[in-house]
Amino acid sequence: MSDNKQKDKEIIDFLTASGYDEDIIKKALSLTESRDLDDIVDVIMDIENNKSTCKVEQVTKEMPKIQNEDFTKVLEQNKKAILVDRMYREELIRRYQEEKKRREEEEQIPEEKVAEIKGDCVFNVRFPDSKSIKLCFMKGDTHNDLFNKIAEIYGSSNFSLYKMRDSEAIKKSSEKLENNKKIYPKAALYIE
Repeated sequence: MSDNKQKDKEIIDFLTASGYDEDIIKKALSLTESRDLDDIVDVIMDIENNKSTCKVEQVTKEMPKIQNEDFTKVLEQNKKAILVDRMYREELIRRYQEEKKRREEEEQIPEEKVAEIKGDCVFNVRFPDSKSIKLCFMKGDTHNDLFNKIAEIYGSSNFSLYKMRDSEAIKKSSEKLENNKKIYPKAALYIE
């Protein structure tokens, strides 16, 4: 599956979970080049507003006997409902973006902190109790050195080590850290 189709699928899944209609989401994606959630939501809102306008015009043509006051009340109620719905969806999107940003920040080791630590490899290791430490190694050190240092701090050698967002465990071996491109020169790791 191409990156664009995968990204479109993620957007469709997220916005569908947020309460938008899948057909409208697909139509909005076809109408805009942007894959920014805010832009897509704006296009969806334009589509929904156009539908509301069409429905209002249809009601006006079909039911001329509706009193203007009643019609105005119904319109205002519809506008309020649309506004509340939009605010709710925008709040969901804002929370999603904040959560995504927080996860990305947890995975990254700030450059200024890396500069303070002397070594070629820097790892931010998160333990099961949500505490984390920064470990520094030379590029000639091995996976065994990394595992031994973590075991010393963790108090147990019975654990599995993973890179964030990677389901494949890092194996204890005599391989040099510099040869493992997934984790060299820095990485966010966690243990189970």
